[in-house]
Amino acid sequence: MCAWARNGTPNTLSGTADACSITDLTAKKFNQFLFHKLNSGNANNVSYCNADTSSVYATRYSQNGGTDATLTSRANLETNFVNDEEFFVYYCCSISGEEKLFINFVVHHVAAGATTAPQRVEFASKYVPSPDADITEMDFTNTDTGDFAAGTQSSALGGDVTEEAILGNNVQSGSRFEATDTRKIYYGALPSVTFEDNFDENTSWTQAGSPNTEIVHDYTTDNRIEFTNQRDSFLYKSMGITLSDTFVIQFTHSLTSNPTVGSRYMLFEVTAGTSEPRLSTQDALGVIVGGASQNLYQLAYKDGSGGWTQSASTEDISQGETKYLRLIRDGTNWTIEVYINSDYSDTPYSFTTTIPSTVTGLSYAMFGGDSGEVNSWTCWVDDLKVYDGVTSTTDLVWTEEV
Repeated sequence: MCAWARNGTPNTLSGTADACSITDLTAKKFNQFLFHKLNSGNANNVSYCNADTSSVYATRYSQNGGTDATLTSRANLETNFVNDEEFFVYYCCSISGEEKLFINFVVHHVAAGATTAPQRVEFASKYVPSPDADITEMDFTNTDTGDFAAGTQSSALGGDVTEEAILGNNVQSGSRFEATDTRKIYYGALPSVTFEDNFDENTSWTQAGSPNTEIVHDYTTDNRIEFTNQRDSFLYKSMGITLSDTFVIQFTHSLTSNPTVGSRYMLFEVTAGTSEPRLSTQDALGVIVGGASQNLYQLAYKDGSGGWTQSASTEDISQGETKYLRLIRDGTNWTIEVYINSDYSDTPYSFTTTIPSTVTGLSYAMFGGDSGEVNSWTCWVDDLKVYDGVTSTTDLVWTEEV
């Protein structure tokens, strides 16, 4: 559906003049130009685009349903030939790289009163700028001995404008909104969870790696994923979708023993396959625990072959402290937010790194993996939630009602 809105600044003459142009148009694919001409003496209107008076216009026209006539290689859009009060409506398709096409209509009143019928002129025109240029100015110009009179007016509408801004987040989830320009109705709701697991039951996570007893889905006792002296084992599960280039992942995490200083261990990743990422060619995004001099969260990615590329944050991880992690992909930005409240309401520690746009195909959730380390560590993870297609779990998603 095309949403029309004012484009540029309407121009109303306060006195006589030979021009009534709109010079501040934003380039649009679809346009309407409206012009009401009043005469002071003899005044005929011709029109230009972008003040371009070179021979780049062609027109076919018919007056009062008469035989078509043509005007080619002209210096303007010749839209009428009568000294009279007139109203012009131009419809224009202006696509970059293409000829600009017009359908124009003109009515002139001929004489005052309902006893005289108005006359009409119909035009099909084109503007062929060289070099190509979008239409950002529409000129209405008098070519006769008189002037346009005071009150003559031009205005423009654009047809591929951004619709009226939808309500933000200061309303309840489930609210409805009607756009006053298009009359479309939208409803707003918090993002839906795409994939989740609270690990309270056996949900078929697959164990892999060697030895595969060092990371387990403990759904019988503590209802969580547990890393016990973890080095090379991992768990994985299909999320049922392939993630887009915007998503949010949340989970709860706590160290029960610190990794050896200088060591790095895979905590969580989303991957394009079921192999361990460091030893395969599959794409992946993940978060690592460890650091050169202290325990840090590190953001990592794999783009096909090769090892992990990682960037270390400055957030120290205290043993025994529960952290609430939020991982956000926004195109080529990969971010970790670390909270201390379970409702993610406190001001988080945040760290962002840049990743290639070619990291794609991510359809598996994975815990652990080959870190390349020989030392060990222990921790647990719980309450995993994945939200695809958004970069915030607290901003409402507005959806058009069909």
